[in-house]
Amino acid sequence: MMRRALCLASFLGAAVAAPLSADGHAETITRLEAAWSGWVADHGVTESALAITYRGDVVAEFGHGLDPAQPVEMASLGKFITAVCIAALEREGAFRFDQPVSELLPDYGETSSDITIAALLTHTSGLAPDETQGRMADWLDDPAPRHADVTRQALSRSQQEGTVGRYLYNNENYAILGEVVAQVTGQMYREACAERVLPPSEYPSAGVSPRAGAFDAWGGWQMSVTDYARLHMAELSAETDLGGQPDSYPASELGGGAFYGMGTVWRAFNDSHNYWHFGALCFDAYETGSYAVFWEGHWGAVAYWNTCVSFESMFALDHALSSAAYGR
Repeated sequence: MMRRALCLASFLGAAVAAPLSADGHAETITRLEAAWSGWVADHGVTESALAITYRGDVVAEFGHGLDPAQPVEMASLGKFITAVCIAALEREGAFRFDQPVSELLPDYGETSSDITIAALLTHTSGLAPDETQGRMADWLDDPAPRHADVTRQALSRSQQEGTVGRYLYNNENYAILGEVVAQVTGQMYREACAERVLPPSEYPSAGVSPRAGAFDAWGGWQMSVTDYARLHMAELSAETDLGGQPDSYPASELGGGAFYGMGTVWRAFNDSHNYWHFGALCFDAYETGSYAVFWEGHWGAVAYWNTCVSFESMFALDHALSSAAYGR
């Protein structure tokens, strides 16, 4: 049985208002490693890994009972991979962000008529409940993709419990995006998005998880924390459209200046932006967690751990790492 969802985003982010620390790299790396190590110890984590980036480079890697080069579950951090893939297809002219899903998936039910690609990206489609939560445990250890199953079930409900235009985190949104990718490219989602986002020459550890691969577009990728950190940094640098101008892409307002858009949470901060997201797979027989953060186009971190922790504990890691990055 699955005990908790494939993870919501943290809405905390860096709560401090001061600029990033201007001290030497060594001091900041030491603080970040200490914050992570302290959190790992406090939560009884037996396997964890951390990668730290700074302005285009991976500057440190740490492992606690785990080689940081080892592929690990990315869980909901994979939604960012899906969003980057969707952005690439939009640039190729495969569809528009404002295009109704019904035009791309004409055989999947009436509900899709008012749902756009943008609504799926931002969890504002109105789709609910999230029926993946009761089915994912049955799909564990069978990596065959389940996008079509989830899409058909989600779009065939006679009545949705969500509100169109209102944020409600739901794995179904990204499962449907995975099916859109498959339909418009004529390829499996995992193949089409690997070509566009995760070329092996750049991200050699990336691939479909043998245990969670069925979750493909909403949580089926695995890769090392180092490779994910490099991807996160490359796609969200201030020099990219996505990293430098996130408000030019679909986004839903969460309150407190935070937005959800393109598979991550972001907030304008000190003339730049902060990005962050959590992931988790919480089953009786399988537990993992992950976290990615990128502060103002400078410092970034990606962490993995092999257990399930509470949302409060996830927020504690967010706060500890952010405080370390900002020298607090």
